[in-house]
Order: sequence, then C-alpha cells, then structure tokens
Amino acid sequence: MKKLIVAIVLATCIGILALPATAGGRKGGSTTGGTSTIKLEPYSDLKLGGYAGFETNAVGLAGWEYPMVAVWCYQNGDLVFGALDKPGAEFLLGGGGSIWLTNGGAANCRADLDAYGWKGGQESIRKLADTTFDAAGAAG
Repeated sequence: MKKLIVAIVLATCIGILALPATAGGRKGGSTTGGTSTIKLEPYSDLKLGGYAGFETNAVGLAGWEYPMVAVWCYQNGDLVFGALDKPGAEFLLGGGGSIWLTNGGAANCRADLDAYGWKGGQESIRKLADTTFDAAGAAG
C-alpha cells in the first residue's frame, strides 16, 4: 500500500512539473463556458488489464491550473489501484503492479477530472467532475 501511495505522489509531482506549459492546447483543456465533464470513451475495456479512456471538458481553469484525470479502484472499500495522467491518456486498469493485480477479481472505480495548480508556493487540487464505473476481473 505504501508503494502505491508513493507512486501516486510521484506521478502527481511529475505531472505538476511537466504539464503547465501545455495545458491549454490539449483535448479536455477547454476553459470556456459550461460545466466540466468526464465520461468514459466508448472503446473502454472495463476489466482488470483492459484500457479505459475518458472524454473530458475542463471549464473555469485559472491561468495557473491544468487538468488531470485520476482513476481510483476499490474492492470491498479498500483502494487497490490508483493512476494519474493527463486528459486523453488511456489508463491500463490494474497498472503494471497493484494490489488489484495481486487480488484479481472485480473492482468499483471512479475517475475524477481535477484542476491541478501551483500558485504562491501552494499546491491546489480541485475536483471538477467525476464518473464511476465497475470493472470486471481479468478474463481467463
């Protein structure tokens, strides 16, 4: 569990350093009117070892913020997988090494569209939208 938390924190830090200069030009980086949204792409293969993609629209971002998608999966209320990437990325459910891969079986998942930023020496993370989905265990 500690390794998973360290991996999530590391991914967050890498995202913060790598993305601010390009946030406005990516799919899902819109800052014009409406409400922020996130929904599963129709091609998503919702099972352990499958890929999930998300169509996003991030609205109301400050000039110092950029959008990110976080995917969290749980079994019996326990976090078994987490991943963070930019909008438009495809997420390998279960990743390359997670508790979910060890446990196998189905999981309940949530994807958050968040606004990440750094201003005045303070990091900020705001949830803009979310969606939930169930993912099956890997096919035999």
